[in-house]
Amino acid sequence: MDIKYCKILGTEASLIRNCWWAANSNVGAHFTFSKKEIIFALTTKFFNYSNLFMRILPATLSALTILLFSCQKEGDSNSRTASNGTLLVKMITKNGTDSAVYIYSYNSSGQLIDMTTTGTDQGDVLFNQETIVRNGKGVIQKIIFKDEQLIQSGVDSFLINVHYDESLSRYTSRVATIDYGFAIWRDSVIFSYDANGKMVTASNFTDNGTGTYHTGGKGDYTYTGNNMATAKVFSYNSGAYEEDFTLTIEYDTKTSPLILGNEAFVIDYQGLGAYYSSNNYTKQTATYPSDPTDTFTTTYTYNSSNLPATSISHLQPGNDTYSSTYFYQ
Repeated sequence: MDIKYCKILGTEASLIRNCWWAANSNVGAHFTFSKKEIIFALTTKFFNYSNLFMRILPATLSALTILLFSCQKEGDSNSRTASNGTLLVKMITKNGTDSAVYIYSYNSSGQLIDMTTTGTDQGDVLFNQETIVRNGKGVIQKIIFKDEQLIQSGVDSFLINVHYDESLSRYTSRVATIDYGFAIWRDSVIFSYDANGKMVTASNFTDNGTGTYHTGGKGDYTYTGNNMATAKVFSYNSGAYEEDFTLTIEYDTKTSPLILGNEAFVIDYQGLGAYYSSNNYTKQTATYPSDPTDTFTTTYTYNSSNLPATSISHLQPGNDTYSSTYFYQ
């Protein structure tokens, strides 16, 4: 299987390390990483840290599963408003013979309302579309997700309902629902914040078609200024949380093309907060309780606005190489 299953099914299954990297790097979440297999089937439930599988294996920090430029909210200063020449409209990613083109559409306020991905993935046609529905204040209400693999399985789309507390000016949870015909699967993610309004824990609860939610895994986050410093992911087994991995992140001093702030945890399908940060990831180190360490290093060229123009990334061990090109207007 390939990386797009990570996006459809999220961090539920025993994901390959590359699934994390693809969900959270400048490479792109639909991109194919053939280093290891993803050991789950399409009908596996999506997006939570499962207690049915042995562990979640990470894979890189990229912003292509999510996007972009949230409006400023109280308690969430880590966002920006796009100006001329700084709004990301296209991104092209390549790895070997595989490639993907991402196209982004916005409302009159410059907020993302649709992104469509096309390309080739291990010889297969790649198609994915996400529609982000916002209210008149720019707050996300729901996300509609379509993918070629789901369409082939008879599922036209699935819906993510998003909940927002007006009194606190923050997102509180999201609930994804997918109807397979033989069963309806639901996944709930609850967001917890610190006193500064930063999202510090995302907790998963899953209904695998029985009508009852069960505790899944969680992610804990720390920050340095407006950048995420660490992300620690846990699965839930036998009534207790077990650490799967910890990601430690280093940055450059340039502006990230995608700054979501707390909306990163709403739009990111895996709930891992990809592109929360104000600057660009240069090195990410994933450590595990027992397995060898993974590192993902990225170098950039920048345009006149000090935004990334191109990037080259290397995953070790394995020396896998990925390239990205960014286009703005």
